[in-house]
Amino acid sequence: MHVVFVIAPGGGPEANVKTLAPEYERRGHRISVIYAATKEKVAAGWSNSISFKFAPPGSVHYYAAKLNGGYRAWPVRLRAWEQAMAVRKVLNKLQNDQPIDIVEVTEGFPLSALGGRWPVVVRAHGSAWTFRTFCGDGETRNDRWLISAQRQQFLKASSASALSVHLADHLRGALELSSPIEVIPYGIDIDTFRPSSNGRASERPVLLSVGRLERRKGMDLFLRAMASVWHVHPGAEVHLVGSESEFLRQDLLALVPPERQTQVFFPGFLNRDELVERYRRATIYVAPTQYETFGYTILEAMACGKSVVSTRVGAVPELVDDGDTGLLVNWNDPAALAGAIMSLLDDPAKVARMGKAGREKAEAMYSLDRVVQRNLDSYQRALS
Repeated sequence: MHVVFVIAPGGGPEANVKTLAPEYERRGHRISVIYAATKEKVAAGWSNSISFKFAPPGSVHYYAAKLNGGYRAWPVRLRAWEQAMAVRKVLNKLQNDQPIDIVEVTEGFPLSALGGRWPVVVRAHGSAWTFRTFCGDGETRNDRWLISAQRQQFLKASSASALSVHLADHLRGALELSSPIEVIPYGIDIDTFRPSSNGRASERPVLLSVGRLERRKGMDLFLRAMASVWHVHPGAEVHLVGSESEFLRQDLLALVPPERQTQVFFPGFLNRDELVERYRRATIYVAPTQYETFGYTILEAMACGKSVVSTRVGAVPELVDDGDTGLLVNWNDPAALAGAIMSLLDDPAKVARMGKAGREKAEAMYSLDRVVQRNLDSYQRALS
């Protein structure tokens, strides 16, 4: 098959394509990637065999929003249409080179612009309006139109899937769909993300969290919880791996007692090999997130044999079996978060047992081979 992915740079959709595409090629399929952005905004050097194309939207929507102050939905609609037409032009060129079998897009792409020329698979990763719904933040004035547009997208698609049962159920209700939405999670390379061969973590307790430094990832809650943890485990270190976003490093350090600030580390963005090493050296993985449609960093930690402390939100309970592979607490409860962390630091045998169970779950349910085959099967159903 010739499969074409239409994605924006960054985030879960791009990471998913980077994971799946080499496996598709290994199985004899041809892959093309269309970035809905200019070439300058994309680091597309991650494969020498994939055809990379770029389809930035026009600028009419920008000036339309300026004219009306952005208070109506039609500039958003116009941008989506401009984007789709730019993508269609690139698809036509790819079609002339080698006929396209499947086009995979994410939420919000208007399929009517493609004229039904190709079978289209919609892969739901979690739209902005979904996050606003569950996090209760952000500008919602255009959400009614976005929900309506996504409903039309799902109705027109050859097939549609979501990353988790939670997301599939949410979309089916919000979009008023009568048919079920298939659930196909992210896959993980269990040969790369695996426990340390020597079985040794850091000598001092290391509490690791990976994600942007922002409120939705709970980085401020994590550090507020640490006051209680340090009272019982004064040597514990906190490693926050991720780029500065809503919070700067000094904002988060201001939440930490001065005598503990040297025990908080900000490695910034890490490449895959560096990240794997961080997981292996950690004692516990902590993800005090406000909402997740999947929770990929949790899966990475589980694959590396780490017990997890996280929150009972979104799709997290599908990954973390409370009491088996980790512990779940309510979001925005620093005391409960601290209690869960300390209960694991006090019981190394439980940490090891949960880490082993998490690794076994990653192997059984989320291995890359398993997820790749599920994706390819969904393409075949779409073609038929």
